[in-house]
Amino acid sequence: PMQFNTALGFLWVGASLCLIRRPWGRFHGLIGIALVTLGTASVSQYIFHIDLGIDELIVKPFTTVRTSHPGRMAPNTAICFVLSGLAFLCVGTRRIDGAACIGAMIMALGLVSIFGYLSGVDSAYGWGDLTRMALHTSVGFVLVGLGLVLELVATESFTRANFRVVSVVVALLSLTCSLAIGQALLAERGRTAMTDLHRDAGRAASDITLMLGQTL
Repeated sequence: PMQFNTALGFLWVGASLCLIRRPWGRFHGLIGIALVTLGTASVSQYIFHIDLGIDELIVKPFTTVRTSHPGRMAPNTAICFVLSGLAFLCVGTRRIDGAACIGAMIMALGLVSIFGYLSGVDSAYGWGDLTRMALHTSVGFVLVGLGLVLELVATESFTRANFRVVSVVVALLSLTCSLAIGQALLAERGRTAMTDLHRDAGRAASDITLMLGQTL
C-alpha cells in the first residue's frame, strides 16, 4: 500500500510538474526543498535506526502489509523523492538539462521496481525486510521521470549540445537500470541460496536424529 507521506510527496511533485512551464523559480525551489527534506528524513530513519515521528504525524496507517514500520515509506521511495526534489531545484533555476538527467534516474528506479513485480524478484522493489515500494508508486515515479525528460525535449531545440544531454539521459537510464537489476538479482540469488542451505541443514539434522534413534 502507498503510505500517506508518499501520497503527500506525489501531491507536491504533481503540483510542480503541472506548473513546470511557469517561470515560478521560487515555487519549484520550495517544492524541491520540501521533497529533499521529506526523503532525507525518511531514509535517515532507516540508516540511523531512529524515529523522527513523521510516519504517523498526520494520519495513522490503516494497514501494515509488507511494511517494516507503520506509516513509513520504502527507502527506495525516499531516495526517489530526494532525487525529485533535486530535479525541481534544477527546474527552479531553469536547468532543465540537469532535471532531465535526474529524471532518468528516477524513471530507472521505478522501472526496476516494476520489473521486480513482473518477474517475482522481491529485492528489486524491496530492500531486505524493509518496507516495499508499492506497484502504483513505481508507476508514479516512472511517470515523474518521464515528465522531466520530456520537458527537456519540449523546451529545448535539438542542437548538438542538447543532443549530448539526451545521450547522457539515455546512458544514465540504462546504467541505473542495469546496476539496480543486477544488484536485485544477486540479492535474490543469495536469499535463495540461504533458503536452500537452511532446508538442507534441516534435512541433515532430521536424518542424523533418525539414525541415532535407530541405533539406540
